[in-house]
Amino acid sequence: MYRIEIKHEGLNKYREIKGKDFHVVQQKAIMQELDWNEKWRNKQEMEAKRAERERVALEKEEKKSLATQLSGEAMEQLEVIDSILTYTLRVDDKINWEDLKDLSEYEVMEPIKPHVIEVSKEPRESHLLYQPKFNIWDKMFSFLKEKKIEKMKELFQSDYKKWEEEKKEIELKNKKRMEKYEELINDWEKERKEFLTRQKEKNDAIDLEKKMYFKKVPAAIVDYCDMVLSNSVYPDTFPHVFCNLKGYKIAMKRLELCQPVFYYD
Repeated sequence: MYRIEIKHEGLNKYREIKGKDFHVVQQKAIMQELDWNEKWRNKQEMEAKRAERERVALEKEEKKSLATQLSGEAMEQLEVIDSILTYTLRVDDKINWEDLKDLSEYEVMEPIKPHVIEVSKEPRESHLLYQPKFNIWDKMFSFLKEKKIEKMKELFQSDYKKWEEEKKEIELKNKKRMEKYEELINDWEKERKEFLTRQKEKNDAIDLEKKMYFKKVPAAIVDYCDMVLSNSVYPDTFPHVFCNLKGYKIAMKRLELCQPVFYYD
């Protein structure tokens, strides 16, 4: 008796084929596999068609939703444009000349003066530390006394030499630190003066512009209207073409109201 087991993972199928003739059993297994493969292809095609139908339907729905959203945004833009004139008449667009000035402080911190490193106190030979202490043997034998005196002198000289070296090292450090500080403070002062100079130039220019405006100089009037219109709020789709010299007479009539003035060639 011959037996063959076959299975198909996609269809989740399993079959055991038995028979007395090997060739017959083998042929049955081949036919079964062909049949399962055909069914699997048909199933995949059906799944692909169903997925495509769902994709197309979803795409249509998304396009419809996007069109609705864009239509809503367009309507909002139209409403904003329709209300521009009403809105701007409620807003005081006059220019405050002082607000245009740069009154800020120089924000860069002034370099901090370095702390001076103190030199330790100068050793004194008369200090108790360098005074030998004699015992009874030292008093009896002068060479012992002299030896202690000499030892204290050597100690003092050694300490004094160390102090001198330390003093020179500290003085050198202090000097370098002060030189670096002087360099930093000079650069800071230079940059601060440059900042104040630029600031004064800007503020003087604003004062001059204000003076020309009240003298009714045409170019100053146009600049003023340009500032008013530039500070106003407009939708992105709204034209930002402001008055030019051809519109000067119109601007002159509306200076007191400070209403936005548009002029188109």
